[in-house]
Amino acid sequence: MLIRRRGLGGRPAWFLSVLFSVALLEQACGSSDSCEETRSCGSEKKDAGSDSAAPDGGNDATADGSDGSPTDAALGDFSISSAPGPVTLTVGNSNEVTVSVARTNGSSESLVVSAEGLPPGVTSTSAIAGANDASVTLTLTATLAALQGSKDITVAATGVSSGLTRNATTSLFVRGRPGSLDTTFGKQGYVEAHAGGVDSYSRDLSIGADDTIVLVGWVGVGPVGATTPNGTALAKLTPDGTPDSSFGGSGTIHEPIADGDHGYAITSQGAKGLVVFSQTKAAAGGVLRRYLGNGSIDTSFGSGGVASLPAATKGFTARNLLQQSDGKLIAVGVALNASNDWNFAAMRLTADGQVDTSFGTGGLVLVPGGACASADDARVHSNGSIMVVGESHDCYDPQSFQPFMVKLTPAGALDSNFGTQGKSLLFAPTSGRAHSFLFEPPSSFIVLTGKGIGTLSLVDSAGKDTQTIGDFGSVTFPQNATHLLRQNDNKILAVGTVGEHVLMTRFLPDFKLDTTFGEGGQKVVSTGALLMYGVRVGFQKDGRIIVAGTKWIPPYTAPTIRMWAARFWN
Repeated sequence: MLIRRRGLGGRPAWFLSVLFSVALLEQACGSSDSCEETRSCGSEKKDAGSDSAAPDGGNDATADGSDGSPTDAALGDFSISSAPGPVTLTVGNSNEVTVSVARTNGSSESLVVSAEGLPPGVTSTSAIAGANDASVTLTLTATLAALQGSKDITVAATGVSSGLTRNATTSLFVRGRPGSLDTTFGKQGYVEAHAGGVDSYSRDLSIGADDTIVLVGWVGVGPVGATTPNGTALAKLTPDGTPDSSFGGSGTIHEPIADGDHGYAITSQGAKGLVVFSQTKAAAGGVLRRYLGNGSIDTSFGSGGVASLPAATKGFTARNLLQQSDGKLIAVGVALNASNDWNFAAMRLTADGQVDTSFGTGGLVLVPGGACASADDARVHSNGSIMVVGESHDCYDPQSFQPFMVKLTPAGALDSNFGTQGKSLLFAPTSGRAHSFLFEPPSSFIVLTGKGIGTLSLVDSAGKDTQTIGDFGSVTFPQNATHLLRQNDNKILAVGTVGEHVLMTRFLPDFKLDTTFGEGGQKVVSTGALLMYGVRVGFQKDGRIIVAGTKWIPPYTAPTIRMWAARFWN
């Protein structure tokens, strides 16, 4: 709404000083030949009953100036506008706002333009719009401590001679630097959730198409510091980190309550609900359940709400739960073979929880590594093939971990075109494990490996390290990273933990450190915990980074364990 003001009470001292200075200039212009010909000084005489050029101290008027005083038509009128925004302002930086000026009825007086209603920590310059200025620019600056988030601000222009003020509204969005904590999320950037019992653990994360966040894990019961699983737990947060009360009434659920039952992996089926793999004491290793939007178990899924695993499954633990483009579910992890050795394991179920017997053998695929193997990450390619990475090792030598990759056809058979009969052992024994990977078009893979430090390698479609990135064929960085994600701008984010700290490293598409992120490409986040584990990471639609895990809260002798999530600027 446009407002016409007569009184200037409440204006800051700097504004009145600027207004007074410009008014003196205007008066001087009337008798000086050196003034610009384009600047009008109101040379026409005013009628005896007209408003004076000075502010009259009266009340604010309506937009048409009907405050009971006659309007001085000689001064004309004006309006201002600004782009609707939001104007994005990063803390520690500045940005410009362009204010357009439109004059009517011969207006030529100078205007003082300023910004009002700024959030704490944000300042703005002022500007003078002369008679021929179609626009002016204000510079907004945010300190490092500026209040983050969105806020509507007012841009005001005041006539030096008439005292008339016109306003326009735009929105301002103050954000943090890349890699810094987003203090608009939860409580100053963090969320802790408790689903019942003594402790609440988080093991996996799902971010919905609506940016809602769901953590899955379990409730622990028993002595403090030594609890045991007592049922799957889920916590649902709104996009900005507050508990979603439509989910279980408080944002958390603990269902079913069962000894040894604990949630391990989750995927969203959109409107159908959330599918969770829960490890149990059953011989197969666990079950899948689907939870509806209100947190209740969907009894139409599987059999009475529980989807059993393929008949030959033994001791299965899911590390990943994926969806194919046709809605079928793929669970990937580790299971025992007939000789009781640990193997890569993958299984497929229909979207409604029935075993897909067309996949592998009776719905199950077991892939041996050396003697034992364990999967850490899996993804479904657009062509339907399934890529799995993890490690192979001597079952009796905990130091013998070696990165291991497996490629399956859409039907669950080993892809003979990859590695050696669908399997590839990377690097030397004892070199660690393959934690995560990304598809690198057109047919390669970026693989994250490491044992204490992180290493990125480019692996070709045949399963061989190309040794073509970085200065020495690969990129190493001082971080025990366990997850690798690609942003929409093709930058690559590696995330992991060391003790209480969450560590993030970001690379440019050419695998060089992105020095705009954190401190020189890396960000170390101290959580104030004794220990952080089970960390998972994902992106919201605007690219902001969600990190979730389990937080051990001091004291060491009797820790409190909670689900934990935080959001960071991309």
